[in-house]
Amino acid sequence: MIPQDIKASKTDEARAPQFNYIGVDLSKKTLDVWKGNRHRSYPNTDKGVAAFIRDIGKGKQTPLVAYESTGCVSLYFAEQLDAAGVKRKVLVPGRVRHFAKAMGKEAKTDKIDSEVITRYAVANAVQPDTPMEEYEVALRQRVRARRLLTKHRTSLKIALKSMRDEAAIERISGIVAHLEREEKKMVEEIDAFIRSHEMLARLYDLILTEDGIGPRTAQVLLAYLPELGKLNRQEIASLVGVAPYNHDSGGRIGKRFTRYGRSAVRESYFMVVQAILRVKDGAVRQRYDGFREEGKPYKVAMIACARWMLCRLNAKVRSWIEQDRPLLEQYEPHHPA
Repeated sequence: MIPQDIKASKTDEARAPQFNYIGVDLSKKTLDVWKGNRHRSYPNTDKGVAAFIRDIGKGKQTPLVAYESTGCVSLYFAEQLDAAGVKRKVLVPGRVRHFAKAMGKEAKTDKIDSEVITRYAVANAVQPDTPMEEYEVALRQRVRARRLLTKHRTSLKIALKSMRDEAAIERISGIVAHLEREEKKMVEEIDAFIRSHEMLARLYDLILTEDGIGPRTAQVLLAYLPELGKLNRQEIASLVGVAPYNHDSGGRIGKRFTRYGRSAVRESYFMVVQAILRVKDGAVRQRYDGFREEGKPYKVAMIACARWMLCRLNAKVRSWIEQDRPLLEQYEPHHPA
């Protein structure tokens, strides 16, 4: 007689969607595609992507396009696939590269990468990402533009410290001041954009109730972490890249480490923790001091505080979602066991 748990696993496996996995290696100019053990290249233009979508639609199984995250190039590609109703999955580049080495493929070309991406998707039976709404794409692009302004302004301010020529200092200082004004305008414009969408505005206000989180960080969370409140604390910490992974072997207990994750969210949280630590009291400060007293290095203590803050916010948002996303003045947090 077959045990019930084995029956259930076989039933779940049978019900799992079966896809025709198609690996795509993205670049600014081309799409290198591996489909049905064959390689084909398309130009990365609107016409080229349209031709690619037409070709993959031919077949009995539902196609699922897997590709690596490559910034703005992959974001626009995802937008095109979502508009056409094509299922897709974005992969972490580092994991795909490790998979390629495990396969014995040390060489790296666009053709090889497209094959490896396909085999990685098949081996891991990856499931499709949730399609992005039009407002999500717009929000992410605007937040990314604002972050680029911040990054450029910061690099110029650092360069100013090593300058001695008055004319150069004056010119760069003027550019820095201009970037500061533009950045402030973008924050205000993004704020207005968020408030034009009711549910997005409600979540925005909820995030802003967290200690240390201001408009810039809240906007990053909305743009780059739509899974907030929909995952458990281990999953959300792993997604952002603040979850410690074991590194043990036999009797040796190695150091824990963090890898991958959403860099934009992680960087924002580190800035929040640094700002909070300037205050002498508070829950975050107490946790940080406790870790340091235990002999934990500065970076380990920072990551632990960021993880604690992220998990606390995730629980708050999950509770808010369970209450059917009420307005802030109606919100009554609860802590399910």
